[in-house]
Amino acid sequence: MTLRSWAWTRGAVLGTLVAVALLRALSTAAEAFAWSALSTAIVERRRLRAASLVLALPLPALESLGPGGAVARILDAPAVVAQGCVSVCTALLRDGVSVVVLSAAALFLRPALFGVVLLVWALVLSLLRTGARRQDQGASRARRLWDRVASWAAALPSVAPVVTAHGAREAVLSGLAGTVRALGAEERRRHWLSALSSPAAELLGALSVVAVLGALGPPEPRTLDATLGFFYVVFLAWRSLRSLGGVQLQAANGASALVDLAALEALACNPAAVRVEDAVVIQGLSVLRGQRRPVEGLSLRLEPGGLVVLAGPSGVGKTSALDAVVGLRPAEGGLREPPLGSVLGCGLATQPPPLLPASLALNLLLGRPPTSRMNEVLAALELQPWVLGLPEGLQTEVGPGGILPSTGQVQRLGVARAVLHPGPLVVLDEPTAGLDRPLAERVVDLLVGEARRGRMVLVASHDPALLGRADRVITLGAAQTER
Repeated sequence: MTLRSWAWTRGAVLGTLVAVALLRALSTAAEAFAWSALSTAIVERRRLRAASLVLALPLPALESLGPGGAVARILDAPAVVAQGCVSVCTALLRDGVSVVVLSAAALFLRPALFGVVLLVWALVLSLLRTGARRQDQGASRARRLWDRVASWAAALPSVAPVVTAHGAREAVLSGLAGTVRALGAEERRRHWLSALSSPAAELLGALSVVAVLGALGPPEPRTLDATLGFFYVVFLAWRSLRSLGGVQLQAANGASALVDLAALEALACNPAAVRVEDAVVIQGLSVLRGQRRPVEGLSLRLEPGGLVVLAGPSGVGKTSALDAVVGLRPAEGGLREPPLGSVLGCGLATQPPPLLPASLALNLLLGRPPTSRMNEVLAALELQPWVLGLPEGLQTEVGPGGILPSTGQVQRLGVARAVLHPGPLVVLDEPTAGLDRPLAERVVDLLVGEARRGRMVLVASHDPALLGRADRVITLGAAQTER
């Protein structure tokens, strides 16, 4: 090989590798910029929209979602869609062109000895260690934030009925928004770190190979370095081709996520809660649960100042009856005043009471300002000393990463949340379950007191203490009875 042809080959190597490196650098930066724009403009809003849709699902649809992992996938669907779009576009720009350029170059380029190339790449990895460490730290922070979002996802199906009855959907979404925005900021930071480190590796690797070529001088024809150089460039082309093929999975995941979100939009139909002004009347109502009718011919009347208890053995349909009275579960036949199809605004305590991975204040008040009754209710349920002993009082976080209340504390927090609702109707499912007798008596005293304040209190229970102090007891079963 003449010196002239060697100089031409070295120039071709320089041009090809630097051009490909610059192309990959620019496309990686463009990918980070696109993700940053999408994350701010679309992904965060769509994640909150997906959470809003989950909160708006009717009770049968919530039950069909199964464990919280299904909701976590729904909340992550906007990010999957955006990442799929960005990856496909940048892969076509970066890896598609790289494959063409490097495949053509592999026909005549002759890079350096294989061992020298390995040494150069060891140097590249050494220089990029700090950037990789920062990316790992960012990944750890992002995982912690995503675990928090996943905790919200696990809580949303169980808390949705309570949120709907309390009319607190916007307040709950505001509580989730802070975590979603923090996760979005961490994802943007990670993409920008990638945008800086990946192009640096590409450029340094290309320039290092060219420098080694210049130092070695022209090789003899048919020597080992020419053969290994050929395979090195083929390897670069193969890597680009593999990356281009890899986006097919991301594109498929994005398409699947779009289908999931569309299905969620079609199911979300829970109406806003309507305020109950005076009596609630139910006559001859049949409750639907899938293909079954656990309760038929339900009739009851709730009036201000009355404590009504639905009684009966386990499995007779007490919880389903409560859901139908509130308007969360489908029912047919008979009538309800206010009319069927609306959700009654009320203080609702389900069993077991769900808690959000948020502050104690948000869990108790669901976005409403503190009331003068807060201390009274907490003291009546023997929760006030515990709350005062928390590091940040009512602003202390509960759930993963925060405090973990005991089962009895969770039960009483659910009762307190229902009682603190400002409306005239309070509905509770087994409010004394899991409590020892003294604490159960405190709950019974509180509910009787609420009825004496002029509120309508409806309870499903088989607690003898509640049954003994109720104004009316409706026993469900083969034949409904009332005393």
